[in-house]
Amino acid sequence: MDSEKKISTALVTTVKSADIGGLSKEYAEIALDSVLSEGVLHDIPVISTIVAIGRVGLSINDQIFAKKLIRFLSSLSELEPEERASMIDRLDSEDGFRHQVGDRLIELLDKIDSHAKPEMLAKAFRAYAAGLIDGDMLNRLNNAIERLPHYEIKAVRAFQAGSPIDRMNTSESTLAALSAAGLAIPTSGFDELVYKPNAVCDVFISIGLDR
Repeated sequence: MDSEKKISTALVTTVKSADIGGLSKEYAEIALDSVLSEGVLHDIPVISTIVAIGRVGLSINDQIFAKKLIRFLSSLSELEPEERASMIDRLDSEDGFRHQVGDRLIELLDKIDSHAKPEMLAKAFRAYAAGLIDGDMLNRLNNAIERLPHYEIKAVRAFQAGSPIDRMNTSESTLAALSAAGLAIPTSGFDELVYKPNAVCDVFISIGLDR
């Protein structure tokens, strides 16, 4: 089994595990090499697998990825182990995840670019686990989280709640970012092209991905 497959398999095991119940996102703020040999982090399958593959310590890229994992898993730990296991089983049959849940999670975590985004991903998965969204919406939200620049996250709520005039006064760069993330759609109005929030944007706000 190659390294990526080992990490993918370990991540699925970790998501289902009860061991992440004691995981705190504060672990992502400290020097991981100093605490990996024992304690909570040592007991997390995906973290111990990354360490084993690296053999001695963690590279800078491994450190960054591990910190994203910790933030994601810490937020996901709000679900009971049974809920997480059921979520994985359901995802195995969803387009975009089919029998590749670990691979897809790794891909998503690898691509995202800010401290807030791992928790945003976890919140979207928690909404899916709770039955608030379906697999298609989960994929669309994941795409939005990945593509939306971190500095535009706070602009989503004002755009979604604003009047047509308010949206017309939104900066072109913000509108372009929201559109590229799949949160805004162009439409005709006021004798010019204007943007309005779509269903993905509405769900983005309703489940509090910006908070």
